[in-house]
Amino acid sequence: MIDPAFAAHFAANWAEAWNDHDLDAILAFLHDRFEMVSPAVTRIAGVESGKLVGREAVGKYWARALSLYPQLSIEIVQVLTGIDSIVIYSKIPNDRFLAETFYFDNSESSTPMVIRSISHYTQ
Repeated sequence: MIDPAFAAHFAANWAEAWNDHDLDAILAFLHDRFEMVSPAVTRIAGVESGKLVGREAVGKYWARALSLYPQLSIEIVQVLTGIDSIVIYSKIPNDRFLAETFYFDNSESSTPMVIRSISHYTQ
């Protein structure tokens, strides 16, 4: 079970990294084998499945996304906890909302790494 204090801390640091457009800080949360599924991948990268695999591939994608959307910011609305995941529900520019589910590796490391994320957007 994910500790609510860990979830709140992760969410705050995640939003701060994104709001600072600090790609290195964003990537530091991710496992090397990180998988990402998002409709934005289809739109921005032209990957029909919407899925990217590996921290390096995701880093290249996010670098492009940050350059295309310099106004990108995240305002956390709610953080939900689960067994091995959290959901961050956020407000993003243009009065849109984003729900991101983050799955963490099951290792006993002091800092769990994000192994997978799935993003959902309002239209």
